[in-house]
Amino acid sequence: SPAAAGRSRATILAHSLLLALFLSAATLLQGCLPPDWSFCDCDFRDNFWNHVLNDVHMIFNGSDLSRKARDNSTFHGRYLQGPMPEGYDCPYFVDAFWKGWPRFGMTRALIEGSMGDLWMPAARDRFKQICIAGHASLMALCSQHFLVRAARAIEEGDAGHMQYMEAAYSHMYGLRNLGEEWRLVQCMAQQGWPLRLDRLRKWAE
Repeated sequence: SPAAAGRSRATILAHSLLLALFLSAATLLQGCLPPDWSFCDCDFRDNFWNHVLNDVHMIFNGSDLSRKARDNSTFHGRYLQGPMPEGYDCPYFVDAFWKGWPRFGMTRALIEGSMGDLWMPAARDRFKQICIAGHASLMALCSQHFLVRAARAIEEGDAGHMQYMEAAYSHMYGLRNLGEEWRLVQCMAQQGWPLRLDRLRKWAE
């Protein structure tokens, strides 16, 4: 009947409009999905990364770090002179996430190659065990530690100051490389880490 035919056409039109809206929404949302913060996840259960996070706040909040770092009467000067807190184990050469297990090489390829695996809990847990954000913070602390040791060695006429300069450069190089990964730059603050990797990258250059 004409009435039935009219209802059928209306139903088809409604379904077509819904399909068009769905396809439009899918197209608009592609490329602007909520970012994944898994790259900055850390395992805080044993409090190690909590200590690192607290030290980063203590050292880098405020101004005039250069002057404070060279003054032994300040907290910054005493801290950065060392020895560094137990377990930090600042290496002289950085080529891996040295506090993670297993020790993955410190390269942005680790993130780029894992993008398709983040739906798996095991992949997310791997990043939590590595704690890339925590290592970036450790490198920031360790670089300052070695710079202070180099400055003190120069003041004392110690010819071995270059080993500290090279160690500081190694940590700065690692910061520069991690700072080029925009996913890390975005997720650091979202996971509570106060450092701006994009600014650290420019400083390290």
